[in-house]
Amino acid sequence: MGTCGRLGADRHRARQVRAGPPAPWPPIAGALESLGPLEIVLLPAGSSALSREWNELLDQFHYLGAGPLWGAQLRYLVRSGKGPVAAPAFSAAAWAVAGRDRWIGWSAGQRRENLHLVVKNSRRLIPAHVQVPNLASHVLAAGPRPAARRLAAALRLHAGASGDREIVHFWRF
Repeated sequence: MGTCGRLGADRHRARQVRAGPPAPWPPIAGALESLGPLEIVLLPAGSSALSREWNELLDQFHYLGAGPLWGAQLRYLVRSGKGPVAAPAFSAAAWAVAGRDRWIGWSAGQRRENLHLVVKNSRRLIPAHVQVPNLASHVLAAGPRPAARRLAAALRLHAGASGDREIVHFWRF
């Protein structure tokens, strides 16, 4: 072996490193009620100001950065009057995960038939500048349409999932 370097480095896309210091975010701290109403925004596909804000948050505060996210995906930005407070993303589930498939009780055929009903929580972020107890739980249960129902509706709309079948959710924020 006459070369030196990381094994398999050419198979993985390198994360883009932003030049210059990260954007400053104002601290957000206090009780949940001090945030006021939360706005949970489904980011549009493609490039937008909201997508750039989401990417910047994830690149600065999440150990995996903003991406890439594989397959079908839904990205959300959760904002209060004080600024962004959370940035979750959901994407298509991995094809085969032995532990998940055993837990669900799927055979290989059942997995092929039903995998589109499983959602992967690809990213979940409450940035370091946000210090609000119980925020994650509140985001998942926010509003008249809890996050699980909101996600199911968005997936049906964006991915064409059948409305007569339940989507299996694995929520860990």
